[in-house]
Amino acid sequence: MKRPYFVCVGIVLSLCCFECKLALSANSAKGQPIVNSLSKKYPNWILTNDYGILSLEDLKRDIERFRERSYDPYYRGGGAYWQCFETKWVSTRYDRSRDADPMGAADKIVDLCDFEIHVREDNHWDDYWDRRGRPLEFCTDFTDNWKHLTQGEPFVCLNGQPSGNETQTIRGKKRLIHQWVWNRFKTRKGCYSLFEGECPGEKPGPAPDSFEEEIMACRVK
Repeated sequence: MKRPYFVCVGIVLSLCCFECKLALSANSAKGQPIVNSLSKKYPNWILTNDYGILSLEDLKRDIERFRERSYDPYYRGGGAYWQCFETKWVSTRYDRSRDADPMGAADKIVDLCDFEIHVREDNHWDDYWDRRGRPLEFCTDFTDNWKHLTQGEPFVCLNGQPSGNETQTIRGKKRLIHQWVWNRFKTRKGCYSLFEGECPGEKPGPAPDSFEEEIMACRVK
């Protein structure tokens, strides 16, 4: 007499499993990455879920240049780290100014820009900065590539080096914002880097040994 009950339960469970498979298929069809392929294996290089965006090639350059160490939000400098976020929580902007190019003639006034990347997720408040003011063309090129590579993409990954923290009062609440020096960003569409050769498939450039060499290695048009 209890057999029909078990049959019903079996049918319900089968339907639930079928609906779960449909949901997973739907997520895959929408292009939503559901894997965390590398961050668990390389926690000292990737600080968040990588959503299947990063590859070993993305880590190779950092591993060659820096000593591996666990991330300390209060330690300034050290290695480079990846963090990946929902694209909707990440924004970019740049300010324009008229001044002499730090890497150009001191008596020549040109259009310069300073760009910023802001992450304003519930558990992550981060600011990524460039190393110096740059010719305006650099910021417009960065903005064009950012729009192209992030449009329609649910996640974006940012690579940078820790540069300190700052407490800001935002909407009446004090927030600790982690600050970074930006190196590159990546989505499933592709990668864009400040230094030549840091994205997979690019010919590697020399690793800068000093701030001056680092500046000279940058992509300045």
